[in-house]
Amino acid sequence: LSMNSGATAPEWATAAPTAGGTGQTAWATGDLLYANGTNTLTKLAKGSAADVLTMNSGATAPEWAAPAGGGAWNYISTTTISTAATWSITSGIDSTYDIYKILISGMQFNTDDRLFYLQFYVSGVLDTSTDYMWALNYSTSNGTTHVGGSGTDSIIKLNGDSNEGNADTRADCELTLWHPAESGYKCQVTYTFVNVGHSGDLKSTYGAGSKKTTGTIDGIQVKANNTGNFTGGTARLYGISNS
Repeated sequence: LSMNSGATAPEWATAAPTAGGTGQTAWATGDLLYANGTNTLTKLAKGSAADVLTMNSGATAPEWAAPAGGGAWNYISTTTISTAATWSITSGIDSTYDIYKILISGMQFNTDDRLFYLQFYVSGVLDTSTDYMWALNYSTSNGTTHVGGSGTDSIIKLNGDSNEGNADTRADCELTLWHPAESGYKCQVTYTFVNVGHSGDLKSTYGAGSKKTTGTIDGIQVKANNTGNFTGGTARLYGISNS
């Protein structure tokens, strides 16, 4: 109830924000009220499921938006390592991120005395040429250390010494791909690899590899140096936020 414009009689009216009201005459479920100017109020309609409230790009008003991912690591996909001689990730690696992480967990192989190799997909095609180089350093639980490398190879070697193929032994690895989608860049990878060797001792490998020529890397393949099959494990792909 307020006084009319002629100040002659009371009347029912929508109260203005400066009079303690909202200035609104209708509401929908989920509407939020905010000030869109000096002494003026307006409504923001509800967002979609799981949206978060944030400020718009002009910093002038709130808006609903999808969450940014919750941290630097952005989950992309999981690859199940099944019974096959090789396994691959052929999607999800693109120009969205400068850096990608691949966490290989519980990788098993059914045969002893195997080394594991990495190759790249270049613009969708597996590169099996001698266009790779790599260097690694590995140590063992019996206290010995070793180094190795190759300036021209058809693979990037991941583990410094061969595996043990028992069902109760697994290999774990973290791969980091640096700028894979930059076509003018020689994509590099750094990695750590942990496995039980064929002699039963623990092996810890730290290494790096690279293409020798430039190209757009959009996938990887992992294989062994000889016959046999992978029998289990997962590979999780993450993109690292650029800012």
